Amino acid sequence: MKFLNDRRIEISHTIHLKIPNPINQVHLYFSLPPEQFNQRNIIIKRIDPPPTEIFNLEGNEVAFFKCETSIIVSIDYELTIFETFLERTEYPLNLITTEYKTFTRNQQLIQINDEIKTLAKNIIGYEKEPLNQAKLIYAWITENISYKKPSYNFGNLSALQSKKGDCGDMSFLFVSLCRALKIPARAIFGWWVIAPGKTGPHAWAECFIEQYGWIPVDCSVSSLIRKAKRTLGLFSGIDFYGLSKKKNYYFGNLDNKRVIYSIGSEFDAPYSYPDFMAEHYKKYKMDINRKDYIWGKISQANKILWLQPFFIHFEREDETNPVYPSFRSKLTIIAPIHERLLYHSHILSGIALFPSIIGLVFFHNPWFFLLSFLIHSTSALLLWKGGTRVFYLLALIFNFYIMIFLLSS
Repeated sequence: MKFLNDRRIEISHTIHLKIPNPINQVHLYFSLPPEQFNQRNIIIKRIDPPPTEIFNLEGNEVAFFKCETSIIVSIDYELTIFETFLERTEYPLNLITTEYKTFTRNQQLIQINDEIKTLAKNIIGYEKEPLNQAKLIYAWITENISYKKPSYNFGNLSALQSKKGDCGDMSFLFVSLCRALKIPARAIFGWWVIAPGKTGPHAWAECFIEQYGWIPVDCSVSSLIRKAKRTLGLFSGIDFYGLSKKKNYYFGNLDNKRVIYSIGSEFDAPYSYPDFMAEHYKKYKMDINRKDYIWGKISQANKILWLQPFFIHFEREDETNPVYPSFRSKLTIIAPIHERLLYHSHILSGIALFPSIIGLVFFHNPWFFLLSFLIHSTSALLLWKGGTRVFYLLALIFNFYIMIFLLSS
């Protein structure tokens, strides 16, 4: 693999956790960003208040807070993110036995049953090369599973049954199909870092191929790209992330616009938690591969299913009392100043287009419109990619011709 186009950013994440009186305590687990080939030079500037303990959960460093009253936890750090490119090494890479077992196992979110095994074999046909097998799985999910916003149904089997899933579900399905073929694979949980524009949680996957190492695979973004191309790629939601629309880019390659919070899923909780009556906790009930799961309670198998980047477990004296902790999570990205100026120029000039049209129609003054459209188009060329960039390039050329015509008349 090759890692280029580094980008330095700062992140501030604040969680305001409110604990009502009937609740005895809350355990808060927060996954700190791990050092990876595409994510380096991490500096944790502040953790306030200091964590009760720091655990290592399958290679993930997790800050643990034991809270008995309402609390505000702030974590500030900076790191460098690299764009990842698919490139073969000159020597074989191998996983140790424990890693291989970890990333080929059966899990609640990533179930490997007969249906998954049969589907994996049907997808790959007679293909024997693991890299090509993984690529066929990626292509099948991209073409057959549609992206949907998060619901209360999660897991690889749920996505397969409904033919719909969010970024996590598509990743779980990809991982399960790879594992069914004995290709080590894992889910990655992180956050968009398109700052200061739109940000939000995101998940993707990685599979291990001997001569490449861990290869990133993002089926959900690929599915959105496929959908965008049906509309000539104009004004797609992924444009606002500045993502590549190249075919198959997100198999083996990864942009430098996201931060990794945790690697893998379903970690053994460091504490043992008592059993509970699920019917008393219906407010946060989810369906995970056709089984009930309560968010806010460690699973009865004593597992933390995922960290993006945090998970809470709460206890209360009266189990029948329908009281829950509440929280607000706010993540702020501080990007390099040129990125912020470019994004704000694009947004403000876009807003200015509306009043400038009024000036053009009613007062026959085109200059404000042409100037705002010039700034808007130029910034879009630098921010966006794919078909949308072509559209704005044509618009920019048209804008110049109109301005030259007006100046010469």
